[in-house]
Amino acid sequence: MKKLLLFFLLFNFFAFGQKNIDIKLYMKKSILKYNKEHLKDPSSYQLITLTILSTETLGDMSAKLLEEIPIALKSINEEIEKNNSVILLRKEKIKEFKEKGDKEVEIEDCLETIRVYEADNIKQNDSKKEWELIRKKTEKDLGNKYIAYYYVEHKYRAKNSYGGFDIQTDVIKFDSSFNIKGVE
Repeated sequence: MKKLLLFFLLFNFFAFGQKNIDIKLYMKKSILKYNKEHLKDPSSYQLITLTILSTETLGDMSAKLLEEIPIALKSINEEIEKNNSVILLRKEKIKEFKEKGDKEVEIEDCLETIRVYEADNIKQNDSKKEWELIRKKTEKDLGNKYIAYYYVEHKYRAKNSYGGFDIQTDVIKFDSSFNIKGVE
């Protein structure tokens, strides 16, 4: 029984430890490529530590997006209400101008304003529909554990512009293919 338990523990250590090593290897390759473009002297680069801080799953991103959707929809609805109030005011002006029997130019200006605001309302309604589609698609991904981004602390030494070595620490955002998406 002890041998079986020992075998199981060693298997897990090597199986999951190897995955972490492979991930870091891909990250190091991307960092070296990034350094060739961004360091003054890429040959002076020395890695000190590379630590995975956190990950962001597709489910996490979906939850964040779902929080933003009501805010966007509220903004769209407010814009539509403003447009409708302008349209209503212009229609009342047209009635006034028609009752007086003159000012054809002003009537035409009001009609043009109404057309512009109605066109904007159509765009806002289309945008509203798009947000609703995004909500439906996003709700499906809520529980998804697929890792979309890795956040890594990268500590390294490299030569500065005076030739001396500086120790620097960056937080790097990697996508699921280990391409660098941001450096802070």
